[in-house]
Amino acid sequence: MDGSQTLKSMHDAQQPSRDDTGIEDTVRQTRRSSIRMALRDATQAEHGATEDAFALFDLTRRGHYRAFLTAHAMALPRFELAVTGQGWSGWQPRLPALADDLAALHAPLPAPMIAPRVSPVAAWGVQYVIEGSRLGGRLLSERIPQGAPSFYLSASPDMSVRWQAFCSALERAGAEEGPAWLDEVTNAAIETFRVFRRAADVAAAQAFAEDNL
Repeated sequence: MDGSQTLKSMHDAQQPSRDDTGIEDTVRQTRRSSIRMALRDATQAEHGATEDAFALFDLTRRGHYRAFLTAHAMALPRFELAVTGQGWSGWQPRLPALADDLAALHAPLPAPMIAPRVSPVAAWGVQYVIEGSRLGGRLLSERIPQGAPSFYLSASPDMSVRWQAFCSALERAGAEEGPAWLDEVTNAAIETFRVFRRAADVAAAQAFAEDNL
């Protein structure tokens, strides 16, 4: 066996077999497809608690709808500012639509709540929560008073496409990362839910106080 044949044999021995390559591809694909599901499962409790906090608002009542939007306006600005230019390249802020709705209801923008510092990795967790809230907004918009402004909650024609695009980008971003990456994204999503829930508690207390006047 000459030198070239020896090198070729060594090279071939170092290459994974077709079966091994298939297994590696399957593992990578399973990890990619599981990132969003793992994030959903890990944040389920906080997501549910936040939904329960916002469920206190009776959106058929104009005052409660205004308080609901005020709660979002307390939590949203700092997060949007923190993730702009990070995470998903398709990110678009929602605060302008929210501000327009509040202005139409003759309600001022509230002072924003303090939000934690957001790293480039954590931005994915924040965006997961805020992008996902677009989907829920479509259902909530059906309950608001007739004629009330609804730029913030109304579904955009490309909403489902946007969500799928975000999820695909999330999977790609985490495909080659380790558990620490997913932990940071998860913790950011959990903290985002908590900030929104605290805002809901504050706005709900004010709304119920006005009910009793």
